[in-house]
Amino acid sequence: MKTGLAIDPANIGPSSFDCLIARRIFVQKVFGMVAIMLAVVVLMTMLPFVFGAGWVSIGVTIHADAEVVLLALVMTTLCCTATIIFAIKTKFDMTQTSVVSNSSADS
Repeated sequence: MKTGLAIDPANIGPSSFDCLIARRIFVQKVFGMVAIMLAVVVLMTMLPFVFGAGWVSIGVTIHADAEVVLLALVMTTLCCTATIIFAIKTKFDMTQTSVVSNSSADS
């Protein structure tokens, strides 16, 4: 049976797992299945969160004044825009600085 692979998967036994191609095929199949399962879990958890956040937002905005909701929208937009502009324009790299100092290194 010709499968297009260098090794026929039907003939892979315990001794042939030492072969680099057999290990590569095994790793590709395992990681492919893990990636599919992870994608399904992410999609399943995103849907309730998105719908739940939408209902909470609707519930909060119904009981608030329109001016308060618009002010919150404007402030959020300005803060996000300022953060994006800062991240694009600055040469300061926050990932290289230690925010929390190690107490064992201080003593």
